[in-house]
Amino acid sequence: RGCTVAPILPKVKCSRSLALAATCLRSFWGKDAAEAPSPESLLDTQSAAAWAAAKDGILQAMLSGDLDKFLATMQPVSCEPVDNNSSSKTSSKQGANTSATLALSLARTLEAGDRPLPEVMCQAVADAPELLRRGLTQESLQEACTGLGIQGLPDVVAAMSPRDGSFGRLVLALEWAHVDILDDDSFEVPVHVAGTSPSHAHPVFYLATSDDEVFAVVVPFHDMATVPGHDQIFASCTDILRAMTPVEDSPYSAV
Repeated sequence: RGCTVAPILPKVKCSRSLALAATCLRSFWGKDAAEAPSPESLLDTQSAAAWAAAKDGILQAMLSGDLDKFLATMQPVSCEPVDNNSSSKTSSKQGANTSATLALSLARTLEAGDRPLPEVMCQAVADAPELLRRGLTQESLQEACTGLGIQGLPDVVAAMSPRDGSFGRLVLALEWAHVDILDDDSFEVPVHVAGTSPSHAHPVFYLATSDDEVFAVVVPFHDMATVPGHDQIFASCTDILRAMTPVEDSPYSAV
């Protein structure tokens, strides 16, 4: 947030990406609220003295049981609510369906209803590049990101001079779309798409899950002369999937 150089981002097609972005926006608002100065610190000397006197009077009235009488002596005034996000609102219809606008709209809806997304976890911090550096040093994330070329991402983010940043994670719990029990020790699931890759000897299978947008991918390495090591398997599978071509008339219906 607050980058001096705005990156060019692809359009978001997955609803989960919007949910993740919306939750990250909410984490920014929570961070702002936690770091906001106390209301009395924003007042001038005369207003601060009046605020302190009113606060002390209400407290004493509550303790003595005369709150109703005390409130009757006070005159209420209306205050216009401050919308800190007014500058982010889209005034024209042209940008109404952009990814950023949709994420902001979803974030406001979640904030208004105080409805969390239990499968999304976000953390807003002041030093976004350092957050990325810490994340990329975690062993599990290092293995998952091998070969993706994101090692320089902290430096890229640092060059944008962001004011702060938010790191979001999405956790999914899925079932197979359909399961056929073969015996006590085995079962089979339907193949949604089968494909081939020039760098791999076996076909690749996309298996359907309970979510229409999420698939389990099987890349067999059985009986191959060269099998990637544990530290290279993720990068190897990434290259295979990038070069995969779907088979139109696939002979595989289940695995």
